[in-house]
Amino acid sequence: MGNRRDKIPGKPYETLVQAIFQAIHDQEEVATLIVERTKTLQGKTTPHQIDVYWKFEKGGIPYEAIVQAKDCRAGSN
Repeated sequence: MGNRRDKIPGKPYETLVQAIFQAIHDQEEVATLIVERTKTLQGKTTPHQIDVYWKFEKGGIPYEAIVQAKDCRAGSN
């Protein structure tokens, strides 16, 4: 049975973005530390829900990338 969250607009796109980041993870140019979907990060005053989070390292320097996926067919909120 499918996950109820997968029926929410934008979730298929989030899954696609995660797959893209996972493909980047699987190559050997950068050292990926973590790839996560639906992660909560603490901001200055409030937590923020991030659709796809990628933490990696290149040349000894750590980087973080976040993606907020938006399904344009779902309309603006």
